[in-house]
Amino acid sequence: MRHLLPLGQAFGPVDLGPGLRLGRAGPERIPRWGVAASYLLFAFLTACFFRFSVQLANGLLDASDPDTRVVLVTGQKISLLGGSLKESLNPLAHLVYFQGWDGGDETYEVLVPPAVYYFAGPGTRIAVTLRKGFLHLPWVEDCQLLQTSGSGA
Repeated sequence: MRHLLPLGQAFGPVDLGPGLRLGRAGPERIPRWGVAASYLLFAFLTACFFRFSVQLANGLLDASDPDTRVVLVTGQKISLLGGSLKESLNPLAHLVYFQGWDGGDETYEVLVPPAVYYFAGPGTRIAVTLRKGFLHLPWVEDCQLLQTSGSGA
């Protein structure tokens, strides 16, 4: 004989046999740390996606003319993070520093390929090709090492 319960009616514990008992379940609880961790992960992924999208749109939609500047390297640094997969699978970022060409005292840095980094020491001239950017965020299109006047190649 089957007992049917009308829809919406609450029922008490039901004995389903030895060791099995169907009871009234309480509300499910999600731990607060789980909610906080999920929120932080989602916020981090959203920020990464937004940054990548803006950077990609800035370069792909840019129709400005390139502006090449010759600068004098004042320093170098290798950073553990920020490398490019375009050059190799090396996660190191090879950075060179130079003074601004507008006469200011600001020091700028640019990410360069390892081949340029290891040949460009302080006092070396490099050509940096810039573009204005679709979103008016300047970006470096190319960076090349210039021949020094004393080297014969």
